[in-house]
Order: sequence, then structure tokens, then C-alpha cells
Amino acid sequence: MITRDYKYHEALLDQATITSLPVDDNIVKSIAVGLYVIGTGLVLAAFWRLGIDGTYLGDYFGILKEEKITGFPFNFTSDPMYLGSTLNFLAHAVWHKSPAGLLLTIWVYVVYKFYTITIEGPFTEYIYSTAAKAKQQKKAKAKAKVH
Repeated sequence: MITRDYKYHEALLDQATITSLPVDDNIVKSIAVGLYVIGTGLVLAAFWRLGIDGTYLGDYFGILKEEKITGFPFNFTSDPMYLGSTLNFLAHAVWHKSPAGLLLTIWVYVVYKFYTITIEGPFTEYIYSTAAKAKQQKKAKAKAKVH
């Protein structure tokens, strides 16, 4: 992740920038700061809700939460870390007034979206639906033993 961000930053510095905009440079910087705040806020809020094990593929190793998290920021977007990261890339592109950065940000968004639609989203739904079914079966068995 650090290497990816470093390479992105280096790519922006090596490319042409937009030198004249119809708005003041301070407005551009303010927009970038706002995007940084929202993006970082989403990433940190998701990390806080998921914890280390939920953030770093714990579900792939069978470390699950009691149930799928649906509170903020997951009630705002199903993939707050990916959206937050994308907003941070966008903020960096806006800060540097980089057309190449904007194109790279679009590419990052497309890759993240593809991954979440094809792999991560279905996998998360599968493991939590399977865990819920197992929990129901366990309750039913316990109830049957009592009777």
C-alpha cells in the first residue's frame, strides 16, 4: 500500500499539470483538503469498526464478526475503505492539478469497483450468510435437545 501510494505520487510529479484554472488556487487546495478529510475519515471509521482482523482479511481466515457490520460508515457505502482511498487519490490529483492523477484515480476506482463486485462483495455475503445459517442450525439443535 505504501509503495502504491508512493508510485502514484511520483507519477503525478512526473506529469504535466494544469497551470491555469478559472478558480483561485486556494479554492483548489480547499477542495483537495475537503476530499482528504472525507476520504481519510471513511478509511479510519471503517478501520475502527472492523478492527485489525476485519481490516486485514480476517474473514478470509475464518475470523468473523458476530454479524456483518452495517453501521456507519458501512451504512453510507458498502466499501468505505475503497471509497475513502479513492477520494484520497482524487484529493492528491486535485492538489497537484494533475490530469494524469485524475485518470489514475478513475482507474483505481474502476479496479476497486470490479474487485468488490466480482470477488469481495460476493465472498462477504457468502461467509456471513453461511455463518448465519450455521448459527440458526446450532440454535435449532440446542432447542431440540431441550425438548
